[in-house]
Amino acid sequence: ALATKAARGAGMPWGLADETGGAVSWLQARSLPGLAALCQYLKWRLDGSLTRWPKRPNSGAFYCPIALGTAYMDGALPVDLAIDNVREPLLLLPFIAKRNDEQSMKVDLGDMYICLSTSCVFSPYPDTTLLINQAKCTIKKADNPPAMKPYEFVSRVPSYFLVYVKALDEFAKKTYAPATEESRLA
Repeated sequence: ALATKAARGAGMPWGLADETGGAVSWLQARSLPGLAALCQYLKWRLDGSLTRWPKRPNSGAFYCPIALGTAYMDGALPVDLAIDNVREPLLLLPFIAKRNDEQSMKVDLGDMYICLSTSCVFSPYPDTTLLINQAKCTIKKADNPPAMKPYEFVSRVPSYFLVYVKALDEFAKKTYAPATEESRLA
């Protein structure tokens, strides 16, 4: 819920903000740093004075991972896809997994890769290494996927993510209506 409100507070349309909340929840449940990726993305959007969210996935020279991910998940893009300059590509992973069900997919993120399905993830890299500001992303079916074990789902955000929770809360505060005298009395 906080990720959804934070995305909306950064000016994202409600539909994309809702997809953002789902993507961050999916990543965090699988011990991937979704909160950190979202914080980095929203901060970049605001620092770059990009106040309008695109109707198309392309945002200037970079692709929005949420708009691109929803288009991919909805089948508007081919299953196998290569696209340059995706910002915070970690945020794409939930959409790729949801579209391809149990089919194992390989996602190249620049010089790194990750294999995934809806129930498994394999990456030879530590989770924080996957926090890439921008990368060329290549999505394809995994021909010989490595042995992947099912996720151990995490139900609570670890305490070391508190700094990201606070940052997202600052974005979310922009969605709150100012207090009125009537609301203060109530």
